[in-house]
Amino acid sequence: MPEMTTIWIDGEGGLSEDQPTLGEWLDKWLALCCVRGLRQTTVEGYRRVLDLYVPSPLRETVLGDVRPQQLNALYAELLTSGRHDGTGGLSART
Repeated sequence: MPEMTTIWIDGEGGLSEDQPTLGEWLDKWLALCCVRGLRQTTVEGYRRVLDLYVPSPLRETVLGDVRPQQLNALYAELLTSGRHDGTGGLSART
């Protein structure tokens, strides 16, 4: 059986076999939010939340290597102790 290759769209609209990191993918997603017509303040709010709560090691992970267990662990941590002032977890609505 031939090996399957995933093709990604790079930042310039071209095709690439190189998988982006989660951080690179999130940057592209935020840019797409602007193109889709979301308000600039909405996109800036999304950026703030991502910058505050998605840790660097996870951002640097190749997108295809991000596992549900990693995301579930992040969610659990944020819900129990995610506040930056140290007073507890984030609201489930955050």
